Amino acid sequence: MDALTEVVMSKVVIGMAGAAALAATLIGVGRQAQAQPAEVGTYDLLVPQELSLNLGADMVVFIGKSSGTVLLAGACSPTGAGLFVAQTAVVIDTGGKGTARISGILVDADVPNGTRFGSLGQNGTCTENGITYRKVRGTVL
Repeated sequence: MDALTEVVMSKVVIGMAGAAALAATLIGVGRQAQAQPAEVGTYDLLVPQELSLNLGADMVVFIGKSSGTVLLAGACSPTGAGLFVAQTAVVIDTGGKGTARISGILVDADVPNGTRFGSLGQNGTCTENGITYRKVRGTVL
């Protein structure tokens, strides 16, 4: 084997080892994601109106950690002024299409990674800071 082939082969082996380490890390993160779902109950979600959400068929699954809080002082907060947590969620179409779309959602509590919401119902719309939201209630599954 010439020197160039040895260098290329060593980089391939190192790259494969790095990929294996990344896969192990992602598996570990996935296991952590299943740790503690939110307390059973109903939560208020604010979904930007332009995002597609099928209330009868979709399930919302929160992924990752919260990205901060937003103070809502108007009609978007059911209790007057209040903090909502900005979180990332995957919206899964359980009505047969099986598509998933990632969306930014505000929720009235810090929901743990992996928490699933169903039985989605809309309670109108509201506008806060120039953004129109669909007010949605969801139940922890």
